[in-house]
Amino acid sequence: MRVSDLGSEKRNFNLRRLVLLVSLLVLGQPLSSYGGRIDGWETTRDQFRRAVVENDANAALEALENFSIYDREEVARILIDYGINHVDLEIYRESEQLLMKLKESASQATVIEAANDHRSWQIRADCARIVSHYQTEESFRTLVELLKDKNWVVRVEAIRGLGQTRELRVVPILIARLQKEKGRILEDLSETLQQLTLEKIPADHRRWKVWWDTDGVNLKRLPDPQVGEQNERKSLGTAVKQGLYGTIVSERVAFLLDTSGSMTAGTDLEGTRFEIATRELIRVLESQIGPKSYFNVISFADAVESFRPQLVKGKGGSIRKGIEFVKLLSAGGETNVYDALEMAFEDQRVDTIYLLSDGSPTVGQETIPTLILRQAQEWNRYRGVKIHCIGFFPGDARNQDKAACRTFLVKLAGENRGRYTEID
Repeated sequence: MRVSDLGSEKRNFNLRRLVLLVSLLVLGQPLSSYGGRIDGWETTRDQFRRAVVENDANAALEALENFSIYDREEVARILIDYGINHVDLEIYRESEQLLMKLKESASQATVIEAANDHRSWQIRADCARIVSHYQTEESFRTLVELLKDKNWVVRVEAIRGLGQTRELRVVPILIARLQKEKGRILEDLSETLQQLTLEKIPADHRRWKVWWDTDGVNLKRLPDPQVGEQNERKSLGTAVKQGLYGTIVSERVAFLLDTSGSMTAGTDLEGTRFEIATRELIRVLESQIGPKSYFNVISFADAVESFRPQLVKGKGGSIRKGIEFVKLLSAGGETNVYDALEMAFEDQRVDTIYLLSDGSPTVGQETIPTLILRQAQEWNRYRGVKIHCIGFFPGDARNQDKAACRTFLVKLAGENRGRYTEID
């Protein structure tokens, strides 16, 4: 991996291990020794700490299995200090689940305190997500306060957490926040408001305010949530009329375009999949990338090629050169999804990815969908990047496994806060 944040995270983790190891040597006694008494919790705690010191992920996971029978303040503190910030994704996930299940007020208060005051924004973001599961008045007030956190990823977690409460009082709070945010976070606010109210209003504070003042203020409760599939399916004609990419809200977006051989398949409209996809991408660059935006285009087939090494400002010259880059692309070869995603994540400014593809991964550093999905979660652990996926299947491509591609893209979008749109 070449993503710099993960390297920094590992260095911090190793430093914490060193501090704990030194403390063990200085004390010269087992961590389980407190006043000569050892109980089940202390044994479990010591097993977990020792596994962390020795960097034994299997032993740490085994110890965490026993944490579920304990609900106390010290459990919360250890899971915050050594669990949710662990570099191993499985330990992180298990620790997060254990923290979400805490019921004791003192235990929850420890997590709430970390959400509010921890010096690490990564821990504040994790704890914001955890706190949203407590469904208490204190957790609600904490999430509202976190809407003002200086780190945008923490604010995103607070927005999502407030949406999960499904309380009517959340709506005016989020509408007011629309006026204070810009770029990607506007999309998170608007999507949460749409999910709560079932109103299809875009990310515009004035329009949401008008709706609330005229109709929303009279609501007694929120409508029942929509159930079932939230992804979209469109015909090619409808998608082209509306724009393949919809409305671009983010100001820091990377477009990943599949240029493999299957994209040469013919369609019922004028042009192949590739010709239509490139025309639509040019249309987006011309109409939705403005001077306040930063963008990049990454094509992927056998190899991966980017317009620029990192995001560039959406000024006139850059837009023109970006369009020329797209016009010079050609289709052929296999489908290298992994390397394209890795390139996008290496740019620390990217907060939104649009990935258009018609095939499953076939070449690159990794081709097994499950492992690519896992790696994407690793890259995205503290990035908050949305991955919107477009399954582009108009016409017929020889030997194409549409079901496998759909499954992969649906999971990639769903696990990374994005939406999946299928076009055929």
